[in-house]
Amino acid sequence: MTGPIIGGAYNSLLPDEFPIVGELVVDDSLLVSDPSGVRILAEVMPEFIGGFDSLIVYIKENLKYPEWEKKAKIQGNVFVSFTVDKDGKIIDPKILKSVVGAKNFDNEVLRLVNAMPKWKPGQEQGEKVAVQFVLPIKFAL
Repeated sequence: MTGPIIGGAYNSLLPDEFPIVGELVVDDSLLVSDPSGVRILAEVMPEFIGGFDSLIVYIKENLKYPEWEKKAKIQGNVFVSFTVDKDGKIIDPKILKSVVGAKNFDNEVLRLVNAMPKWKPGQEQGEKVAVQFVLPIKFAL
């Protein structure tokens, strides 16, 4: 039986309400991103104190739109990666994706992330663990 291919799958093979039952098993070695033991996923992910809404408020109140980009009407998203260590401290921020043509967005994002207060750390099997986090920062006029 064949059907139309949508997103690389044969959608006529599974009815809309076909239950998929089973257990998700993830090889734990895939969850550690580097030899230092920093994880990319944890049972309990790190959280900005106060939750996601508080993180948004922090960004809105502390992000400064650079004048050069404002005058040039440059907008876009900067993706930054950082580690929330076992104590909730932000360490090792790195820009993953910049905005083409922007001169100051990356530095502003790094300033913002480095100034963040401690987060609630991630946990794995009841133990605090260091977890890598990726955050998009949107610059919009």
